[in-house]
Amino acid sequence: MSSKGLRKYMIRRISWVTTLRRNVPKALKLSPNPAKLILQSIGIPQAFKNEDINNLMQQSHIKMISGSLKRSSVLMAKIPETIEEMLKKNKVVDTVYFTFIFGLEGRFYPKRLLTSFLHESEVKLLDKIKSLEQMEGSQDSVLTEIIGVKRRYFGGFKSVIQCLGRNQIDHFKFLPEWELSKKVINLESDTGVTGSRPFT
Repeated sequence: MSSKGLRKYMIRRISWVTTLRRNVPKALKLSPNPAKLILQSIGIPQAFKNEDINNLMQQSHIKMISGSLKRSSVLMAKIPETIEEMLKKNKVVDTVYFTFIFGLEGRFYPKRLLTSFLHESEVKLLDKIKSLEQMEGSQDSVLTEIIGVKRRYFGGFKSVIQCLGRNQIDHFKFLPEWELSKKVINLESDTGVTGSRPFT
């Protein structure tokens, strides 16, 4: 069933509560993208709060329904506020991802955000390693702690590469000075982390 078909079906049976409760979920189960179907059918409610918008963005296949979402003036008025809240919570990579999705690069400046995120992560890594190396105790325990810190740092780098890749952005060109692929390979070697790499 198309979104127009579902909308007409619900409007014609608006007073048939039991029928709608039974049949609408069936239609959604048959749809390859139920979130997109329902949004195209009824749009974004005016009563949606920023928290609701955030949940929608985090839980949906956002790229698949972004076209429908952009057609909602209600949603697009709230999206910048929701992204700002992410940034205040230091969810930098999420902030950048949704900035690209909704075409808000002129407001949130992804390159600046990611550069700052990577720089701060590197400073924290070096400070933590220095602190650990000055600790008393066995070298084995210190080495284990350092590997753990590097793995967290490694995760941050991978998340940046994945964020850019999901938006069809070449990280080599977008952040050339960081040489992300080389850093990831070095961190894999240092920490023993292996697996499919999020870059080519």
